[in-house]
Amino acid sequence: MGKAPYRLAISRDGIDVARIMVRPPDEGKLDVIFSFLGREYDAFAYPLHAINPLYCAFDRSTQTDITYHHGAGGRQVVIHVKRLQPMEGEDRYLDIPLSSIVAPSTDTIMPLPLAKIEVPDELTRTQTAGKRRKKPGKLFFEMESDCTALEIYLTNPTWSLGRHTETFPELVSLLLTLPFETWSAGKTAVNESKVSPLAHGVASRVFTEVKMGDVNLLVMQYRQPHMPQPLRPRATFIDNALAEAMMLHAQYVPTGTGFAMSSAPSIDLIRLPAPMRLNDLRDQSLWVRALRAGRVSEQAKERSAKLIDDKRIALVNSIKDHMRQQTEIIDSMQRGAEAFHFAYRPREGKRPWAFESVNEHLRYVAEAIRPPALIHCTRLRHEERGIDRWYAFATKGDVDVHLNIEWLCGVAEVEGRPMAMMSEGRPFSDGLCALRGVLMDKGFVCDNTVTQLLMPSEGEDEHDMRTAFLYAPKSHVAVMKEAGWEIPEGIRVLMDDE
Repeated sequence: MGKAPYRLAISRDGIDVARIMVRPPDEGKLDVIFSFLGREYDAFAYPLHAINPLYCAFDRSTQTDITYHHGAGGRQVVIHVKRLQPMEGEDRYLDIPLSSIVAPSTDTIMPLPLAKIEVPDELTRTQTAGKRRKKPGKLFFEMESDCTALEIYLTNPTWSLGRHTETFPELVSLLLTLPFETWSAGKTAVNESKVSPLAHGVASRVFTEVKMGDVNLLVMQYRQPHMPQPLRPRATFIDNALAEAMMLHAQYVPTGTGFAMSSAPSIDLIRLPAPMRLNDLRDQSLWVRALRAGRVSEQAKERSAKLIDDKRIALVNSIKDHMRQQTEIIDSMQRGAEAFHFAYRPREGKRPWAFESVNEHLRYVAEAIRPPALIHCTRLRHEERGIDRWYAFATKGDVDVHLNIEWLCGVAEVEGRPMAMMSEGRPFSDGLCALRGVLMDKGFVCDNTVTQLLMPSEGEDEHDMRTAFLYAPKSHVAVMKEAGWEIPEGIRVLMDDE
């Protein structure tokens, strides 16, 4: 019989939040289980380099856990939503769409991102932490009362934050300031969860190390200052295969005023090996700073230098491949948007997409770029200019498509921009093609932003993508009616009861 699993009970103000169970590694295997104790929750995934999350759709009315599996023999790590009581004919597991996940090893230098858990301010009570404490063999973590977010990292059993910061004192600053999703996206503009950096003086309150046998957890807690609170707990997972390289080559630039600026790795600065960058003071990455300051022993350099450089090369190549792919996708969507404009151009020369942007975007997404995709809509008002209308754009992967970009640039009085461009990172901001500040400076009110998820219908002809579900929270129904949205034929609205 194997060793008993380690269990971490997470609570806040005496109310259970979640359980994390770690089964001790057995012949290279590692299992981690997340339980929300019967509560409904949402799950999101950030694939490698993605700045927009994938929503993991599953039936929240059935009891589920999230399971992390690292198989023996170097098998790929997989993360599932596991149905605890599947119906007949139902799959027990739903894969979370990630494919580049690694588990910690003895050679791992940095903590590896495992998950981010967001907790609403108002949390319903399922069972009290007091009742659960009577069971032996458990560990307990009590969140601060104002805490709404936990970041959870995996480390090997010999890793220690205190010892590690002797070599990389900037690591704490990076974790305190950069979004969790940065370690997959490779960009800092992923969301606004840490737009206001956390106070460095409370690191002992923010970080907790939890020993769970042959693997340890580093838990970081904080209150998210600039992100809408979820209606229910939310779990976010990311591809972390390049996270260690991103941390080692992330930039930490002191300002001379007692503060520092942190940012994701810059490909222009990390194309060359670290020894060739020591005299380039533009490079303030953690690894180069440690080498410059003499904080890395000769023995450690000999042991780690090649491994770190191999990961740097993998990161550079991955960024270059992603940039090439994104350029091809943007060009393709730009051509598609232009063709869509031409196909739906009325003979009298009027542009319906300048006034019915929501409807045109829905039709475009359903017929041209194909679901799943997101539709974002923001109400723009300017009383003196007599403007009160909805502006919409679509997001497919990490590319935004603005069918009516000419109108938006016109009212903002800026130079025209292409219809297809890299996304700005939603659903945590309303986008507006980076023109929100410009519009507000000109007296516009930008509010009532809503985001819908357009999904293909199950059981329909997969080639007839006009038949799709528009997944919309119930609170958006009134907004949709007020805007006079006309859903194109074949698209049905699926409401979420929240």
